Amino acid sequence: MLAAIGAILVVLFFIAIPFITIAGLGFAGYGITLYTVGVAGALDIAGARAPAPVAPPPSERDEKRDPAWPHYLYGPAWNDLKQSMRMGFRLPIERFTGHARRLAWLCFEAAPALIGWPSGLLIFVGLGLGAVGATAAVLMVALFQTAIWLLLALLAFLLLMTLRGADTLRLKIKGIGLFCPACHQKVDYPSYDCPHCGRRHADVRPGRYGVVNRRCYCGLHMRTLLMLGSSAMVARCPSCGERMAEKVGTAPEFVLPVVGGASSGKTRLMLALVLSLDEREETMVAFADEPSKTSYDRFVPALKVGADTWKTVMSGETPLRGYSIYVSAGETTKLLHVFDPAGEVFESAERIQMQRYLAAARTFVYTLDQLAVEPVWRSLEVPERARFKKIRSTKAPELMFAQVLSGIEEQGVDPRHARLAVALTKQDLVSDHVPAGDSDAIRAWLESPEVGLDNMVRTMTRAFAEIRFFRTSSRIEDGLDPAINDLTDWILGGEGFRL
Repeated sequence: MLAAIGAILVVLFFIAIPFITIAGLGFAGYGITLYTVGVAGALDIAGARAPAPVAPPPSERDEKRDPAWPHYLYGPAWNDLKQSMRMGFRLPIERFTGHARRLAWLCFEAAPALIGWPSGLLIFVGLGLGAVGATAAVLMVALFQTAIWLLLALLAFLLLMTLRGADTLRLKIKGIGLFCPACHQKVDYPSYDCPHCGRRHADVRPGRYGVVNRRCYCGLHMRTLLMLGSSAMVARCPSCGERMAEKVGTAPEFVLPVVGGASSGKTRLMLALVLSLDEREETMVAFADEPSKTSYDRFVPALKVGADTWKTVMSGETPLRGYSIYVSAGETTKLLHVFDPAGEVFESAERIQMQRYLAAARTFVYTLDQLAVEPVWRSLEVPERARFKKIRSTKAPELMFAQVLSGIEEQGVDPRHARLAVALTKQDLVSDHVPAGDSDAIRAWLESPEVGLDNMVRTMTRAFAEIRFFRTSSRIEDGLDPAINDLTDWILGGEGFRL
């Protein structure tokens, strides 16, 4: 009896346990190897077996998605992770099941019972232990994979939020606010057209489509932030879809409405202001869009030879588009949006509501036609009146300013925090009938009993934080009126320029 027990112990400790241990370790290593092969196949590494299916490009009919490929960590990586786990588990299970069937047949059917059964029991115990060990190891590897993916996704999210925050902070530090010259809305961030295929990308900022770059459906890589160079692309207003200024987001912006009655000289004054900026040595101008440049190139030559310019026409239901110009002086560069609305827009509450650019302005230019000042008009000779009748503004200056001020306030502007330049236009036509002088002299003349516009001047003074008067002429055949340069200096000085 003791001899039998001893023999069993010898077999157990010197044959069975080592055999089972070696078999278990071998099967465990084999299982991990199979899992690795399955993962490599899912990731298309070293001879793909079953890579994860590539997601189709976003449908161009899906308006909720941009026409861009998702960033790897926000879609494809998750698909690869699921596919690698699916293949990593499937391959060991398939191989272990197949080997178990073949070993069972070999040990329990083909081999003699005296040899096959003891050997089969030892092998299957080792196989079972190996399967358990391999399963535990594979689960740990799978959890590690998942943790790595979550960590990378979190790091990418933190990076994109940091980049977005840095870009926003950069805009705030530089005082850059984005403004659409077409619909007059403030823009948080432009939409951009792909430079290659022209597809519209609603929001290119770091997100699910990319961190530093995004890949358009056509394959072109696009920058995601203004500080990374997205300003080089065609920018669109996300509200109206119209094209915004070139290189928008690279400089602070300010809005300058030139307002007044019909035929008061607004358009000529606006062109003269731009011409002053263009011709002076202290300043440089660059047109920010093609319509602005086209209008300037078309009408300034007419201005220089004394020809008539066009009369601003109301645009019906379409908001008035501003003229956008980059102005540089010294180290300061800003994007100027000049608006020249028709005088009739201030006669209707509905039309005033469309003048949303007024809400973005903090400096206003009011054109006062000196021919519309009744004492000045009466002082002209009859032939002069007949000659100037067609270019005279028929609206009384005091009434016109009241309508303009009401329109400004209806757009939510507090004039107490704004500046007003009052440009008395057509000085070249009435210079023999009105006195010359600086802002104080002009103010005194307007308040004099002979002119009788003291109520208007008091209203201006009470309403606005700062007011300045200028006598201007837009006739530049013999050179630009010095008063235009003075007006330009005053406007730019209030916007932080040093001339």
